Amino acid sequence: MTIEEIKACISTWDQVRCTNEALSCLTAGNGFLIEKWIFENWKKLSPNRLHCYLGIYNNQLNFFITDDVTDKSGNYKPGENIIQVPIVRNAVNRGLGSFIPAPITTPGSPLDPAEAKTRIVNWILYAQPWFESLTDLSKQIPMVISIPFTDLADGFSENDVAYLSIAFALKYFDEKEYTGYNIELVLASAPQTMSTTSTIVTPVFFDVTVPCPPLCITPYCNLLP
Repeated sequence: MTIEEIKACISTWDQVRCTNEALSCLTAGNGFLIEKWIFENWKKLSPNRLHCYLGIYNNQLNFFITDDVTDKSGNYKPGENIIQVPIVRNAVNRGLGSFIPAPITTPGSPLDPAEAKTRIVNWILYAQPWFESLTDLSKQIPMVISIPFTDLADGFSENDVAYLSIAFALKYFDEKEYTGYNIELVLASAPQTMSTTSTIVTPVFFDVTVPCPPLCITPYCNLLP
């Protein structure tokens, strides 16, 4: 896919994000995956944040993800420093196993597993009433969500982590610019250690993501229409 085609997908999302089609797209899955190979490509550029642009491709929600260094320079190389990832239904399950039992608490985890579970389940249960409660969708439905690059670095710090699961969640933001619930992305790293009896999955959660709008704190989002 060329960069112009990527821009067209992002523009299409902008055209539908204030409609019921946007809700259908957002609830068609529960997140997406980021593989380690692209993390290694971004790491060479020493970025501060990743920019996850929402876009529509073949009538489905996709994310077009690049780093802030590339976004500022405009030196996009599709498949190398900007990737396309589709929304999937099993992002949570692939990364974490079932959310029915309480996840194991990992000492030093940036986000308590119980809180992570609550926010993700809130999205699954309440995405539609949240969407329908919004009063100014153009200023409340995100076009890009930024992720601190340090979250990915921490998530991939274990050698046996091949990908991170990125789950949709519903978080209450209490900021000067915006107060209320909005979409966030909860990153989950789940290295698997084989025991003699079973596979032990110890998830670690990260949640310092920022949706824009309503919180447009990240400069150089140059793929926005």
